[in-house]
Amino acid sequence: MTILVTGAAGFIGYHVANALLMRGERVVGIDNFDPYYSVALKRDRIAELARHNAFSLEEMDISVPEAVEALVSRYGDAAATIHLAAQPGVRTAELNPYSYIAANLAGQLTVLEVARRLKGLRHTVYATTSAVYGASPHRPFSLDDRADQPISLYGATKRGAEMIAASYAAQYGLALTGLRFFTVYGPWGRPDMATWKFTDAIAHGAPLTLYDDGNMTRSFTYIDDIVAGVLAALDRVPSEGAHKLYNLGNDKSESVRRYLAVLEQAIGRKAVISVEPRHKADMQDTVADISVTERELGWRPRVDIDEGLPRFVEWYRDYTKGK
Repeated sequence: MTILVTGAAGFIGYHVANALLMRGERVVGIDNFDPYYSVALKRDRIAELARHNAFSLEEMDISVPEAVEALVSRYGDAAATIHLAAQPGVRTAELNPYSYIAANLAGQLTVLEVARRLKGLRHTVYATTSAVYGASPHRPFSLDDRADQPISLYGATKRGAEMIAASYAAQYGLALTGLRFFTVYGPWGRPDMATWKFTDAIAHGAPLTLYDDGNMTRSFTYIDDIVAGVLAALDRVPSEGAHKLYNLGNDKSESVRRYLAVLEQAIGRKAVISVEPRHKADMQDTVADISVTERELGWRPRVDIDEGLPRFVEWYRDYTKGK
């Protein structure tokens, strides 16, 4: 079947699109190649996907209304959409807040408008984030938590996207599933995230910034586990008018300090560390309650950081060789 994947040039989008192609689906990747981070890296991901005959690319900005007409007119046979395009980054939202509103809210609206107009579309799965939990005092983060105290604009826009989805499911009878991702890492990852930044700094003997002396904890989740969860959600189509939410994250948290230590061991070199206070948009701790996800999707993470981080380092060395 034909599946639309927005953000296909992104980290998670690339891996999801590749997994769909490997299982025999036709994939239409949609991306605008936003320069928030390396466009060359995004092009390299797309080049890997283009090795498959069943992959095609639509280079467009889904935050503009014209995208609705373009997608509806060209892909009337689409059976599902996986919406992974977003403006990421918790700390950088203060630098260009309007881009977060456009990508994360207007982009969500475009995808839902396409969903309600494509009569053969059975299911829309979209990415949201653990950042929606914000200042919630509860640990682990549960789907029962109100998620109405985001401490970052990024988290607020993604929570807003969830509410828009709930309204469209109720009003138009759409089958929608939102997946709250928790700190995803792995090969082909984003260079603005800690895994790549730490690895690059250690490899070059450059100083790296460790916020709060590495005492923050995160529900680090390996990309292969995330992909397995996305596909499990895609294949479990809710009833018409249902809006489902699931946590996709590790139910065991790790401190950033230990995360760094595992990277140091994998690289074979100690980090040069500069300590700074925790950024006001950063959450102190995240850990996922995945009881509902495990019960309904049969999913739980399998790769811990002791296995996943060396895999990233191996990929990083191969990718950056000669660059």
